[in-house]
Amino acid sequence: AQGGPDYDKIIEGLKSSWLEKAEDLIQQEYGLTADGVDLKIEVHTLDGAYGVLAYVSGYPGADGKYYNQELHIDLDDFTPGDLPNGGTGPNYNDRIIAHEMVHAVMGRTMNFASLPTWFKEGTAEFIHGADERVVGDLAAAGGNAQTIVDQLDGAWGGGSIDYSAGYTATKYLHNAITGSGGIKGLMTFLSSNANFY
Repeated sequence: AQGGPDYDKIIEGLKSSWLEKAEDLIQQEYGLTADGVDLKIEVHTLDGAYGVLAYVSGYPGADGKYYNQELHIDLDDFTPGDLPNGGTGPNYNDRIIAHEMVHAVMGRTMNFASLPTWFKEGTAEFIHGADERVVGDLAAAGGNAQTIVDQLDGAWGGGSIDYSAGYTATKYLHNAITGSGGIKGLMTFLSSNANFY
């Protein structure tokens, strides 16, 4: 961890609202509540600006839940740390925290290890909305939506288009199962049926 004005603002944002609002949003939209296990938070330089913004680490147990989870935040990507949102659009700090907290809460409430990456990342993007990401990736693909769809057939590459594909698939899935509660219904099912998949 490091000091400095942005570090102090990031810590203030985490303590005053970003974590709590993310947990409230996840409970409201996905029906998932963290189980009370401590989440260690590290604010440090990961790989400099415009690299990995943040990530949750941990180790899967036999039940597929994740243990010893840590939230890592790249100080260089969380500037400015100004409240209430921090960062600059579309990568506002509170949105990044909401994304990562979806991973952390899913990691403690279901067999997270068995889920495909597109679903893990798609639901993390879906919690805050990522239409602007899809618009940008669609423009980069010359307007060919099939390019985004095709990302679901290959290995996860970690690029913006992969996140767009996961988000789009999750949004489609949510709309397709609205009669069963949408993504919230699916998430509550997965948290209650760890051996289903």
